[in-house]
Formats: sequence, C-alpha cells, structure tokens
Amino acid sequence: KCRLQTSKDDVMIATNKARDDGSSVIRKIKGSYGTKITRIVGDILCMTDKGEKGVVFSQWNDMLDILESALVENNVAIARPSRGSRFNESLRSFQSPNCPILLLNLKQGAEGLTLVHASHVFMVEPVMNNSLDQQAINRIHRIGQTRRTIVWRYLIQDTIEMKLDQMRLKRQNENVGECTGMNSHRRSSIFSAGGIDGGCASKEELFY
Repeated sequence: KCRLQTSKDDVMIATNKARDDGSSVIRKIKGSYGTKITRIVGDILCMTDKGEKGVVFSQWNDMLDILESALVENNVAIARPSRGSRFNESLRSFQSPNCPILLLNLKQGAEGLTLVHASHVFMVEPVMNNSLDQQAINRIHRIGQTRRTIVWRYLIQDTIEMKLDQMRLKRQNENVGECTGMNSHRRSSIFSAGGIDGGCASKEELFY
C-alpha cells in the first residue's frame, strides 16, 4: 500500500497524442525518463536529423547524469567536460562532426567558452539570475556565429518553474529597456518569449 497518495490531478502524462498543454511528444524515444527529459531528448533527435549541434545547460549534475543516460540510450553522441585536464579534450570531441551535443553545468560552463559551431541552446530549467542565463546563451550567440541561434526552454506548467522564468524575463526586459530606451508601448508590441532578444515578432516565429 502506498504511504503517500497522489491526486490524479497532480499526475502529468506524456503522450504521443496532440494536446494543448505542451506535454505532447514530438519524437518517440527509447526508455522512460519523465515528461521533461523525454521532450528534451525528442527535440535533440529532431535537431540531429538536420545535422545541427546544440549545447545543453543545467544547474544540476544529477540532471545532466539522467540526460546523459537518456541520450546514450537513444544513440546520441555527447561530450560532457569536467574540470581538469580533460576539459579541453571534451570540447575538441564536441567539435568533431560525430558529436552533436555538449552537456554543461550552467555554473561551470557559462563563462569564457566560444561554441559558435553550435546553433541550439537547451536550458533544462529556469534560471533566476538573468546575467548567468545570458552568459550561457552568449557562448553560442556571439561574434563569429553565422547561423540563427535557437533557444529551447523547458518549463513544467503550473509549477514554480513558471514563476521563476517570469522573474528572469522581467529582469531581462528591464535590462533591454535600460540599454535601448525602449518604452513600454513598443515593448508590449513584441510577443514575449524569452530567448536571446527577449521575444519573438510572432507566434509563428516562436514555434519555428
């Protein structure tokens, strides 16, 4: 008998059927890893089909461990640098054509790297520190980048993650307004969606 009962309303179900709550699975994957990991791996598989590269950022090594296992099970080659002499070796392996994914701890890998051979950034969880968030994205979206940078953010609906990302986005909008002198009327005309520029011009661009 279960010691802790869970309400049916508190259970999220990953399904292959189209739904409006954002939990539908684009790509079927091997293994059972929960809604968020399943979605991330599915999106990465779609990315690798196009021959593109991406960097996955998480604040937690345990989350990176799970992602590493899920990606390896689904035959996705990964590089995961750790501090020490093998850090540069792992980065070099990511630069090879056969390694599409780099896994990085946000607090250890958000500074000082240039990763313009990648064009996708996967933010596994929301980051309250907007500066740290932007530093991570700027590893890819920087001088020398010739392709469009696509930022993927993964938030579980109706959880604290939504509030945390709203706080980050508010701070990001404030920073943009301070730098550009953008007034509130002009700002409200942009479909706010996070990302490197703080928003998209349309829903069509957001769901590209």
